[in-house]
Amino acid sequence: MKKLKRFLFFITLALGLSSQSYANPVLLTYDFQIGAGNQAAVANATSKFSQSTKFSELKGAMYLNSYDFGGTGSHSFAVFHESASSANDFVSTLNQNSDFIAFASSLNNSGSYLGATYFNVLKTWNPPDGTGKQFQTFPATITNVTGAIKAMDSWASTDEFKSLNASLMLLEQRAGGAPGATHAFVVLYDDRGAYEEAWTVASASKNWRAAVTSFNRHGSLLGSVMGSPLAEFGDTSKTAEMLQ
Repeated sequence: MKKLKRFLFFITLALGLSSQSYANPVLLTYDFQIGAGNQAAVANATSKFSQSTKFSELKGAMYLNSYDFGGTGSHSFAVFHESASSANDFVSTLNQNSDFIAFASSLNNSGSYLGATYFNVLKTWNPPDGTGKQFQTFPATITNVTGAIKAMDSWASTDEFKSLNASLMLLEQRAGGAPGATHAFVVLYDDRGAYEEAWTVASASKNWRAAVTSFNRHGSLLGSVMGSPLAEFGDTSKTAEMLQ
């Protein structure tokens, strides 16, 4: 019960403190250590909650992911909202909603809640279609956001980037997350094997080396995490729309 209360409290606190008038979409991620054999129970509980009246108020979608390499815990939820205000509106009555409390209780019985991260979505390159994707997240410390964006603008215009068939997002880390990080890049793709093979070629190019040199003037990466999609809930087309 203590872990459940901590989970409920953090969601309310994180969104309440961050409910500023940003026009940017918001991404919230929640990390869990799911017990062996409990993945199906978590997916079923999430599916049940996704059919509730409360979930229908979500102006985005929820994704259940597993961490494959690195990461905190074994699984995470990623929830997209169209703005900080809509995120705050959605969460304002969660702790009093019986469907959400039942969902949170099921999560509590299936594993341990480890923490959450609040991101603002600053920019996307080759925006994703909203469906669940394999991903690689790079926490970063960025001192000049405008310069970092220009470096990625240049990279995204190259044939090498286009050959990856991937989407790229730049996120501002507002609360939680990797220690020392201010931002994160997220790469989304359909097939890790195909992506890695294309990346081997693209990362050897002059264009990539130029992008790295340019980015390093404005920030640095702090590692990476890889994961895969397990299930998606809600209208993923809403996520696609907000990330255009």
